[in-house]
Amino acid sequence: MSATYSGNYPIERRAGEIERLNIQSKAMAPDTLAMLGRFGPMEGWACLDVGCGPGGITDLLSARVGRAGRVIGLDMDEEFLEYARRSAPTNVEFRRGDAYDADLPAGSFDLVHMPLSQALPEVPIDCYRRRRAWYDRAALLLYKNQTGQRLTAIRHTQRGTG
Repeated sequence: MSATYSGNYPIERRAGEIERLNIQSKAMAPDTLAMLGRFGPMEGWACLDVGCGPGGITDLLSARVGRAGRVIGLDMDEEFLEYARRSAPTNVEFRRGDAYDADLPAGSFDLVHMPLSQALPEVPIDCYRRRRAWYDRAALLLYKNQTGQRLTAIRHTQRGTG
């Protein structure tokens, strides 16, 4: 992965951003938990949180997948990642990368969470294809819009089938 950002992040980096994102995550937690609860048991699942920032929903995913599961938080901002690593559960790993250029194995996630703006088809087709490979065998996709006002869940395939 290159050391430079290869995409277009819609929100500039500014002072107080970690606090703002943490407040947003806490405000959305009840809705996120309700959405995750509708999916049934997730014990042992592998989950990816694209654009996780200083934590995103990695803590909620961690609790749902349990010790047998794993969660990867992906973000380009090293300050966010360092902050997130300080309190990360043992089944959560944070990696530097973006949706355009990340070294993640294809077909290895049961659930992929990403901001809706990153999931729309107007992104470059090579980015969409790369992301599709991550969740091609995923049971679920969980999107939220950039303001955090709407969550959408899409059942892509049955887990473990193509």
